[in-house]
Amino acid sequence: MNQLIKSIQCSLCSSRTKLLYKIKNKKYYKCDNCFSVMLDPLDYLSQEEEKERYKNHNNDVNDPRYQKFVSPIVEKVRDHYDTNHLGLDYG
Repeated sequence: MNQLIKSIQCSLCSSRTKLLYKIKNKKYYKCDNCFSVMLDPLDYLSQEEEKERYKNHNNDVNDPRYQKFVSPIVEKVRDHYDTNHLGLDYG
């Protein structure tokens, strides 16, 4: 019973959003204020589905392949932000 919702509240700034697109029966919205893109909460994984998905992750910070994968974003963050900034960690 996952009906199409035309707007949801932004999870970052609480502003209005608009439906951006629908892919594989999942709806994504874009905030009118902060421009963040978010998945419709009705399309979130269940706790059990999320747990199963994370069991398959192998993100070892000591693994050179993982370091190579994350280094571009780490470098951008270091270049533009300092310890006084706040950020959102998402997976």
